[in-house]
Amino acid sequence: MHSFVCLFLSALLIFSASAANLYQQDEPEFAATEDESQFDAMESEVDDQDQEQTQAMTQMEAFYNMIPKVQEPSGSQDLSNIQATVSESIAINHFFIGRSIEVRYITPSTGRPTMDLYDAHGNIILHVNPRWDTRAFVLNTLHNKRWGREERPSGFDFSSGVPITVRVEAHHSHFVILVNGRILHHYRHRLNINTLRHIAFNWGGSSFKPTKLINLSVYY
Repeated sequence: MHSFVCLFLSALLIFSASAANLYQQDEPEFAATEDESQFDAMESEVDDQDQEQTQAMTQMEAFYNMIPKVQEPSGSQDLSNIQATVSESIAINHFFIGRSIEVRYITPSTGRPTMDLYDAHGNIILHVNPRWDTRAFVLNTLHNKRWGREERPSGFDFSSGVPITVRVEAHHSHFVILVNGRILHHYRHRLNINTLRHIAFNWGGSSFKPTKLINLSVYY
């Protein structure tokens, strides 16, 4: 009887040791499985963030591409197919002294094709506004929603139906406005031209026949 009890206890000890070894072998596998699950979850979260960033960038690019751009350097954009009755906004980056903007279009019989150079705060650094209906060439600046004193140079040819090139050159103290290569006026800076961010064009407005554009260029 005593031998049987000893044999039984020995078997029980062997079984317990085997079970303990089996548990120790299984535990790392469980831990590894848990680590893999956490890694998969983190990887999935990163993928979701990347997808959100990609979607956001796509939306930003789509919005940005809606604005006509001027290529640089010495870029030009063919706008011959546009006959706008509303403003066309063109983004301009890093415009400063030594650069110039040139637009070419067919002169209207009536109307006020306008070119406005805006800064980042909504001020109009330079307002270029030849008015065929009143035969006046008007230059001005809008600061804090208030127009300044108009400058009206003489000598502008208001012939209609002919190509015209209006060029604005940025100098240290002033803009030079040229029409068909001839200097029309020197316009002293009233605001910092280094803050210029985009140009807005209005080719006639709803009350006039739209002006036909030929070309727009920015020179560096």
